[in-house]
This record gives sequence, structure tokens and C-alpha cells, in this order.
Amino acid sequence: LHCETGPAILYRDGFAVYALNGVRVPAWLVKTPKSEITVEQVLGIENIQVRAEAIRKIGIERMKQSGRSIQKNETMVGGPYELVDMGKALNIAYAPYLVMKNPSVGIFHMEGVDAACKTIQEALNWRRYGDTKKTWKPESIS
Repeated sequence: LHCETGPAILYRDGFAVYALNGVRVPAWLVKTPKSEITVEQVLGIENIQVRAEAIRKIGIERMKQSGRSIQKNETMVGGPYELVDMGKALNIAYAPYLVMKNPSVGIFHMEGVDAACKTIQEALNWRRYGDTKKTWKPESIS
């Protein structure tokens, strides 16, 4: 299901289902023009699939512009990756987010990681093991 301008499904009794790229989303995400959706609103979305659709709608570049780039790596296997501090947008001291391209669908995701993460490698380690010191290499399966 997908409709960028209104409900993807609308029943006679007024019940509506809003969806973007097969993901059921709240009505406000479809109804609100992308220029009026704030980065803070997007970061406040708890469901990662819905947040990914919100990021897709407003654009990954706009999201990154609201933060401060900590580190970029265009050549790392599984990348490109970027670690971005979104603390200012969230009104906190430091809030690292890992920006990565999902190879299966070809879109960029922005995922919050532990505040202990100061590098892309630490963010990848934390995502995989919940530990910044246990090294994970994207090309490995374990």
C-alpha cells in the first residue's frame, strides 16, 4: 500500500489506512507537507520502519544538516556510513546516529546508537553486539 497524498485505503464509514511504501504510518505523516515536518518529529518516531519512511519523505540530507557530522566512511564494506551527532536537534549534549544505506532496499536509514559511540566502528559494534569494544566487521556474518 502506498499513497503520498491521502489514505491508501478509505472505507465508506470514514475509516482510513495511511501507508507509504507498504508501511502503515500515522495520518499526519502523509497529510503534513515535508517542509513542515520537523527533524525533532522524525527523531521522536519510535517505530524504526515508520521513522525510515519519515526520513525518506523529508530527505536524509535535511536530517543530516540538522546534526553535526562526526565521521564519514565511504569505502568501508557495507557502507557508506556516517556518524552524526543529533544532540542539538534533540536539545541534549550528544546523541549519535549512524547513517547507513540498506542494501536490500537501497534507502538510507538513520539509527540512534549508544552515547558511548564516538566512531563508526564503535556504532557498528554496538548495533551488532551491544558493546562498543567487541569489534564487528560488516563483511563478517558472526
